[in-house]
Amino acid sequence: MCSLLAISAVLCLLVISKHLKLPCEYVTSTWPTHVNVQLNSREILVSTRYNFDMIIDAQDDTVSKSIQEKGLWQSTQIHVIAHFLKPDATVLNLGPQSGLEAILIGKLIGPKGRLYIA
Repeated sequence: MCSLLAISAVLCLLVISKHLKLPCEYVTSTWPTHVNVQLNSREILVSTRYNFDMIIDAQDDTVSKSIQEKGLWQSTQIHVIAHFLKPDATVLNLGPQSGLEAILIGKLIGPKGRLYIA
């Protein structure tokens, strides 16, 4: 039952995202001219397609690897997030993994918004 709900949620996101545009100030067309610096055995500083750099886990073969190679992760969900969030919003980010969404959410809600991570 849970997996069926998860599949339904992903399909809904895919349908919704086809009709949404990510605000252009959050996407860069200059990628892959980007930062990719090994800081130590565990951390790499990389650029994202969302006009900010971040530190990723060098030992993570899924989320961090995608961010390092493509500059993004779960772009469908990020399109939905960017469309619905407004400045000064309050957001609860559950299971942030790499922090990519948290950084983008922070940029979208601005300094008066509130972001809680659990």
